[in-house]
Amino acid sequence: MTDILNTIDAALTAGTSAPWEHEPDEQTWTDPATGYTCRILRHPAMGHLCGYLHLPAGHPWADADPEDLADVEVHGGITYTTDGDDGGRVVGFDCCHHADLVPAHPFPGGVYRTADYVRGELGALAQAAAETAGDGAHVVSRDWAVGPDAMRWRPAREEE
Repeated sequence: MTDILNTIDAALTAGTSAPWEHEPDEQTWTDPATGYTCRILRHPAMGHLCGYLHLPAGHPWADADPEDLADVEVHGGITYTTDGDDGGRVVGFDCCHHADLVPAHPFPGGVYRTADYVRGELGALAQAAAETAGDGAHVVSRDWAVGPDAMRWRPAREEE
């Protein structure tokens, strides 16, 4: 892990741009393991990414608020719920927590959560939602080529 972050730091010291400068601001796809729709959106003012999962009508989380889903493991916890257009429910999380690097307000030691990281978190969230609904039998376990913690970015440390 440290080697990956050191490599990123070295690249940035050499003048490489930050990852949010090359990531799309929006991505939508269907999770292949669960069939749920996933969406990543960049916050328009702060620049951090947020992940959203669309659940079908009748899902056990259909009437849940964020505090009802406090035990769901996803980055920073569920921070958003709303009704979907088709009677389903949308649940979401953001990457704007105390240890996260937010592009509009970076701070030393913060970690930027990349689109790949958010995509991985959405996959895990989709799997948890499918298991809660009793649809876990067809869920494919996640096989990370690189651990999810490696899919993050830290700015280079300034020379002291």
